[in-house]
Order: sequence, then C-alpha cells, then structure tokens
Amino acid sequence: MSLYGNLLSSDQFQCSICLDIFNNPSSTPCGHSFCVTCINQYWDGAKVCQCPLCKRTFQKRPDLQINRTLREITEQFRSMSGGGMESKTQEMIQQRLVKIEDIRSSVSQLEVCQPRARFAFLDPFRWRELSVWMRRVQEFAGRVTKRCRIHAGLHAAPHPSRLTWLFCFVQVWCGDRHQLLPDNVERFDRVVCVLGREAITSGRHYWEVQVGGKTDWDLGVARQSINRKGKIDVTPNNGYWFLSLRDKNKYAFRTEPSTDVHLNLRPNKIGVFVDFDRGQVSFYNVDAKIHIYTFNDTFTECIFPFFSPCTNRSGKNDGPLVITPVDVSE
Repeated sequence: MSLYGNLLSSDQFQCSICLDIFNNPSSTPCGHSFCVTCINQYWDGAKVCQCPLCKRTFQKRPDLQINRTLREITEQFRSMSGGGMESKTQEMIQQRLVKIEDIRSSVSQLEVCQPRARFAFLDPFRWRELSVWMRRVQEFAGRVTKRCRIHAGLHAAPHPSRLTWLFCFVQVWCGDRHQLLPDNVERFDRVVCVLGREAITSGRHYWEVQVGGKTDWDLGVARQSINRKGKIDVTPNNGYWFLSLRDKNKYAFRTEPSTDVHLNLRPNKIGVFVDFDRGQVSFYNVDAKIHIYTFNDTFTECIFPFFSPCTNRSGKNDGPLVITPVDVSE
C-alpha cells in the first residue's frame, strides 16, 4: 500500500448506516455522508427526515446528489486497501474447510477398515505437512472472524424468579408463577430481565434477537456495575443503553429524556451492534435492513448484552425473546 493508503483508515470511508465502505456516497446538508441508497432507505422508513448521526431535522427532504469527489477518493482507497478481500478470504476459508472435511472423512474410513498401526508405511512427512496446513487454516479463519464476535447465549446465573429458559439459554420469557430462588447480589429482584453470558471489554460485537409478535420488550446492553435491586432508572447515566417496545407499537430509547421513535415497518428481528472502543450501540431492523438508532457514549467498564421479555400482564406478551444464529456470510 502507498504512503497515502497507510495514512487512511476504513473508518474514514465507512457509512454509519450499513457499516461498510461508501457505495455512491452522498452528503446531507449538515455535512455528514452516507451511501445514497442507505440514507434514502433510512428516510423512507421514517416520518421525519433527520441525519442519523447528529439528528438534525430537515423540514423538506433533501434532494441528494452523489458526491463525486468523495466517490473517487473512496474508490482509490478501496483499490489501495485490497477491496473485496474479505469476501475472497471467506471463500478461500470455505474451500479449505471443505478439503479438510474430505481428508478427515477419508482418514476415518481407512481407520475403520484397518488398524491404525498399518499406516506405518505412509510417508511421515505428508502427515506432518497436513497437520501444519490444517492448523494454519484454522488460525487464519479465527483471525478473520474474531473482528466481529457473536454472543449467542444468555447467562444461566442469577436471573429473576419469573424468567423461564429453553434450548441452552437462547430463549427467555416471563412465566406465570414465581420460582423459589436465592436472593443473590447479582440477581434482579423486581425487573424481568437477564444479561448475556459473556462480558464485552473491547472490539466489535453483533447479535440478533427475534421479537416476533411480542407487545413489550427491552434489548441492548448494560454495565456490569448496574443496580439490580428495587426500582431501576434505566438510562445511559445509570449504565443502560437499550431500545424498548411498549403496547405493541410504542418504540423508545431510554435516553434523558426518553426518545420516542416511529417505525413504519414493525421489526420481527432486531440486530444489535456494539463497537466498544468507539462507544457505540446501534440497533437495526434485520429483515428490512434498516438502521434504527445509534447511541454514542464512552464505556468505562465492561458491558453485557441485556434482554427483557417484560411481563405478561396483558395476556398477549407470552412469546419468548429468541437469540437467533447470525449468517456471517452476508
């Protein structure tokens, strides 16, 4: 890469909606830039036109034009930084994993047919070479995928007495009767919620939660040191960053004061993206591929994924929150 390529980073050319390198970038009147398709889809799904970053509201929807200068610079950066390498790398990994499985299958069949000792006639250098190759592929795959770790589990430790668990802690809902559980320090005693299994201390993380037809829920992240007893004030200052649904169609972010958000398309699945180092928590309508909102803050300690199926007082909120597998190939 040239000297100029070393001075630039992908963050400078990243659309904050799709979190990818700009594709036909366009700038809003407030000066922020997004992919022209992303910002138009974002506004199509909202009642008011506002900037996703600074939240400046435009009385009239801006007539966006492609920023040709920024597009040329982005294309130059993409060519210098080896654009498309990630998809090619994923393809290479898949091809090598298929070969590894074929080799393992062949070895297993041979071991069934003959005692292992009879393989002494095979070239030991070939076995050594295969072992090194397999280890390198696995290490390479780990380096590529660890950029965005996926938290797909809930913490089995202290949770409210009315929460019910299923399928290795990937579903949770509020039951209709209390359970006799010890009043541990880590257990919430009045709020129907649970934290994720793994702490987030750095890097980027993403998970998806199917909310289905539930009428009430809370999703997001929370600090480790949050208060878990009695009445809880769920705001960023108190260590909570999450999106809430109430009464089936009232969406809000627990800012100070609370921020109502109008969604034209009712989400069936919510995606939560955390960039710990940049202090960002973003929410997405997964099926519609629409960015909903991003918190910008500073994390001073580890945080955990936060899930609340809420109570079922209405009799219409008995469905579970389901952590679903994420397709990393998309």
